[in-house]
Amino acid sequence: MSQSSTEVCCLCGAESREDIAIRGVGRICPDCLMAGRFLGTPGGVRLSEVAQQVIDLSTTAASLLRDALGNAEQLANDQQFDAARDHFLNIARKFMDQNRPLLAANVLYRALRLPGQSAEVYTALGTAAEMMGCTREAVQHLKTASWLAIQSGNRPLMDRILERLEQLVPQDGWAQKARQRAEEQENREELRCGFCGRTAAEAGPLITGSEAAICSGCVKKLMLLDGKTH
Repeated sequence: MSQSSTEVCCLCGAESREDIAIRGVGRICPDCLMAGRFLGTPGGVRLSEVAQQVIDLSTTAASLLRDALGNAEQLANDQQFDAARDHFLNIARKFMDQNRPLLAANVLYRALRLPGQSAEVYTALGTAAEMMGCTREAVQHLKTASWLAIQSGNRPLMDRILERLEQLVPQDGWAQKARQRAEEQENREELRCGFCGRTAAEAGPLITGSEAAICSGCVKKLMLLDGKTH
């Protein structure tokens, strides 16, 4: 990206003093760039690529991101990862409220680099992708978010994500399978050892039969008892 004389945006017709050229689309203004309007056109540009390149494409976008990211990046550098993730999410939501989902996506890709639970980040990334007409990528991110929500036991978040997926791709079948997986996980967690009464979360993986379950600790105790009887 380089500064030049006034250009006309091929999408909205507005004049722009930034020379922003998108492969397969043409020259666009910063507003159309930050809103991701070009992603709905047949240009072959992937959201994941351009979201992380947006700083190099526009000085306006770079300035807005720099001003917004200071505290979040400092928290990340200090290894306060949960607090940093919350800051990144809040920044991204503000950008989406301002109709700048491409900037939101840039922030969310940064959040994905942090260790820890990222179901909320993928959910927000799915929303940003949907705002820009990137339905395929939105669905991918929401599916990832739902799987992570199931693994973490966050049923309310899982339900919210799956409802959105059913609206986006009603014939996909993912939501039904995900709910079944969540129910199976909940049933496993409710099983208790028939000897000590502990759950899998308390005793570790249970050995299950058709009507009962036993933990490894009780198996060892039974083996010791059996050894003493001989």
